[in-house]
Amino acid sequence: MATGSPVMTKVAMVRELGVTALQLPALLGDALEANDAAKYLLTLLQAAAHHAEHPDAAPPSLRRERELAGVAEPDFDLSIDAARLDEERRVQVEALPRIAERLAVCLDRMLAPLELNRNGRPDLPTLRARRDDLGRWLRSLADRLDRADLRRLASGVRDQGDSVHLLVLDLHRALNDLQIATASESIDGAHVFALEPEHRPLVEAFMRGLNRTAPLKLDHPGLGTTATQAGPRLIIQNDIGTNDVHLLMLAVADGAVTVTYSDLHPRRLAFFQRMLEPAGFEWQEAREGQLASAHEHPGYRLSIGVARPADPLALRACLEHVGSRIVFLIDWNRARKRLRRFLPKREAIRLLDWAAEHDVGHMPWLVMGGERLVFEALEASRLPIRLGEALHELLGLDRAVEFLQFVLATCSAGHQRGRSDFLVRDEIRSELETHLQVSKESMLGLAVDHGTLIVEVAAAVREAVPRASRGQQLEVSRAAERAARWEHEADQLLNQARAAARRWPGGDALVALLATADDAIDALEEAAFFLTLSGPGTVESAAGTALVALADVAATGAREYRKALENARLLYRGRGRVEWADFSEAVDGVLAAEHRGDEALRRVRAALLASAIEPRLLHVALEVARSIEKATDGLMHAALALRNRVLEEAAG
Repeated sequence: MATGSPVMTKVAMVRELGVTALQLPALLGDALEANDAAKYLLTLLQAAAHHAEHPDAAPPSLRRERELAGVAEPDFDLSIDAARLDEERRVQVEALPRIAERLAVCLDRMLAPLELNRNGRPDLPTLRARRDDLGRWLRSLADRLDRADLRRLASGVRDQGDSVHLLVLDLHRALNDLQIATASESIDGAHVFALEPEHRPLVEAFMRGLNRTAPLKLDHPGLGTTATQAGPRLIIQNDIGTNDVHLLMLAVADGAVTVTYSDLHPRRLAFFQRMLEPAGFEWQEAREGQLASAHEHPGYRLSIGVARPADPLALRACLEHVGSRIVFLIDWNRARKRLRRFLPKREAIRLLDWAAEHDVGHMPWLVMGGERLVFEALEASRLPIRLGEALHELLGLDRAVEFLQFVLATCSAGHQRGRSDFLVRDEIRSELETHLQVSKESMLGLAVDHGTLIVEVAAAVREAVPRASRGQQLEVSRAAERAARWEHEADQLLNQARAAARRWPGGDALVALLATADDAIDALEEAAFFLTLSGPGTVESAAGTALVALADVAATGAREYRKALENARLLYRGRGRVEWADFSEAVDGVLAAEHRGDEALRRVRAALLASAIEPRLLHVALEVARSIEKATDGLMHAALALRNRVLEEAAG
């Protein structure tokens, strides 16, 4: 705002009157506008420096930021595009002397209300000395900035010396403290200072949302809110954290809500933006990279979002939504890092999105121990976990996410309902056992899928045998191709089972079962391959009929084996006598098929030797018969291994 602005005139007038009670509200409002202007001017110089170093990139337009900050000089909008590096790699900005002067004036305006209330600020001499030092330096600048100058402007690292950026932050916090100390009233916990009547419902709406979710922060500091006037605008500020650059301010004017948010963590900024999507905020995301301090805080971001609700009711709903989301920013990055021990990076962030969307939050989980709750549950399960193995590798990604959603929700509900930590831990352990049991069932699911492929290959062989006897080689070749494809898929399932078995006690036994069954599907695929070698010749009816009968036996055994697997999966879920009976009958059906397979093989041999068949066809037919009978043997051994495994589980 220019020196001759109405607010500055008002400040001067009340100062002339000498009435402190009138001076302080006007000075505070002016100081908050100076804070907006200072942050814009710092952003302007940082963007100019960035563009000078990267002239090929399109320069951002900060016109809206300038207008929101009350800076009247439109020629400042041209400063970024005009910035250049000189021969000494200093940033040349033509308007720099005027920009620096405006910054120095902003520091004076921000310090003014603190000077008026000097008895309440023991650090006032330090703030004044810093203002004097940085103000003299700003007023000494010409039209170029070197690296040291940029650091003194925008550094956020305190042990590297003072900066204008750090002083603006400290003055802003001091102004917030002063607002709280001198607030004329409290609206639902917000410290309110010199507020116009028409703005009261807006503050009430914001605090309604804030207070609804605030209990989720537990005893963590933060969420202190102040509200005041700055010219025609309502300004709401919230203390969301303790670090220097984590700030949040809302400005309401002409029915629009402008959120100014700064954060060291780009991922949390993106998280905050996602939370405000339902309220219709539009963010200047393309400019975030330009708004970073590239020299000291490469991760620091300041972003502005604007929403334009349709009517007063929607405006209050918008403010309520913003207020309700702030608690989920507290310790968000700590929660993200701890969840990364269990989930991939992207899924950990999605889990936090879910927790905010469902008003669950992450703070109760962190306070109760965070990742220790999960590790304790895993230890109680006595599951052999390999070093470095993540939870999603153990349970599968979807189940790991579901389990962690339960953990966060249970911790939150436990906090709200006053449950003991002991009870919450028991619930988490019980839920983990459920997920582990489901994951064990998933291994049996692999076995069922594997058994289904055996059924398909056995059916292909059963279809191909009579076609080969009739010399229909095209149809036989197609059946053999299908059998080869299914056999390959079965190998892949076996490999998945081997990988999964490393996580479960007794998993090796199930892998051994699948490996035995895989021998059966290999033998059936081998039979299909030999059928393609039969050529145009035909097998006499007696031998052909015997081969078809043998293939029928193998197909029946494959179906009974799959039925046994399906019933075994039901038994893992705690089914009763009917499932036990069905399981036993299916296993018995596999054993019976093996016995019939032995007999059918003898009949095939006898029929072949009794026939006048050429040697090549004789050899092919015998190989087909041996392969099919070998498959029935493999299915029998797999079924017996399955029975033993199910009985062991029942005994356990």
